[in-house]
Amino acid sequence: MVNSWGRPKIQIPKTKSEWVGDIIGYSLFFGSIIFLIIIWGRLPEEVPTHYNAYGAVDRWG
Repeated sequence: MVNSWGRPKIQIPKTKSEWVGDIIGYSLFFGSIIFLIIIWGRLPEEVPTHYNAYGAVDRWG
């Protein structure tokens, strides 16, 4: 294979640890999306978005 500049495109195979890292990363990503879909209806309408110096909520969003 050759790229647009006429240079050869090198195919470097992934190692087993790279495959494991990819699988773990994709699993966590899609698991997070599935988890969010499942709990979406139970999330509150407003959540605290800012706290003052005493730890009391002073802004909701």
